[in-house]
Amino acid sequence: MSTVPSAYLAPSLPAPSLRVVHDVKEERREQLRRNGNFSLSYHTLQEGLKYHHSDWGYIAYEKKWGYTFVLADPVVDPNYTEEALDDFLAHHKKPSFCQVSAPMARLLQDRGFLINEFGTEFEIDLSDYTISGKKKRHIKEATNRLRNLGMQVVERSISELDRSEVEAVSDTWRDGKVVKENETRFLSRGIVLEDEEDVRKFYLLDSDGSIVAYIYFDPIYQDDEVIGYLSNIKRHREDAPRDFDFAMTWHAIQQFQQEGKQILSLGMAPFYELEDTNPEFQPNKVTSYCLRKIYQHSKRTMLNFEGMAAHKRRYRGDSFKVYYASPARFNVLRLLTLGKVCRMF
Repeated sequence: MSTVPSAYLAPSLPAPSLRVVHDVKEERREQLRRNGNFSLSYHTLQEGLKYHHSDWGYIAYEKKWGYTFVLADPVVDPNYTEEALDDFLAHHKKPSFCQVSAPMARLLQDRGFLINEFGTEFEIDLSDYTISGKKKRHIKEATNRLRNLGMQVVERSISELDRSEVEAVSDTWRDGKVVKENETRFLSRGIVLEDEEDVRKFYLLDSDGSIVAYIYFDPIYQDDEVIGYLSNIKRHREDAPRDFDFAMTWHAIQQFQQEGKQILSLGMAPFYELEDTNPEFQPNKVTSYCLRKIYQHSKRTMLNFEGMAAHKRRYRGDSFKVYYASPARFNVLRLLTLGKVCRMF
């Protein structure tokens, strides 16, 4: 199963009548609730982004050092994706599109872009997901481990917790990472220690009620309803039990299943299984080489992308490729700039 909308190929229809926008932020939220049916859609609301608005929706992007980077797919009425895309391209010269779906990549290739695989996105179909079988035994064992330790998983709002304790867990987690000074952003939405609309926040408490870990889930929308979530933020103390996050995620999955939600995205494993062998797309060979080298050296120099991929695979869900699209033949400086935009170094 995929969260990728199939309606990109829908025939063009007459443009909708213009609306008077009284509150731009609220208008974006309305568009998001109607058309934010991909994993990074909620990321488009993060602070600091720029927006290209049209009557069909909006496209979120960032500019740095003369380069323009578009964040994921447009949040637009799927019947007007091509119109919104062409309107954006008419106003922005040679942008790069980051973590876009295959249908979006096809539209961009038709407009002269080179298409490279950017990573693999993993997701769980909530309609029939269980933890039966040997391949998911570690999830059962993790759940039992927490129970035996007297720990419990609870859903709480920030206002119900000691905010300083939540911050302390985050600070401890960050101390063990290569990137310590700033929260990552753009492709990875940074932590927000406030209550957020439709964001679900689950906490692992020990027998004394202290916070051991937490996982935040961003909403995925369609037609004004939350159809699923993206597992976005995960923080924990150094003494958190082994595989605690599998148990916490399984707790959240059961809750989401009871509510009738459809999907849980585990997010993208960056630069994982980059093959660029799909005959449908023409890749940039230099970009392919650069992305593979980033993946090979990430464990020592930046983030452990190999470990991320291995962890996501253990849920035994579904997966699909996402793409990087650029009209430029030489992307080395663009990729370095993108890393700076994401605060990876």
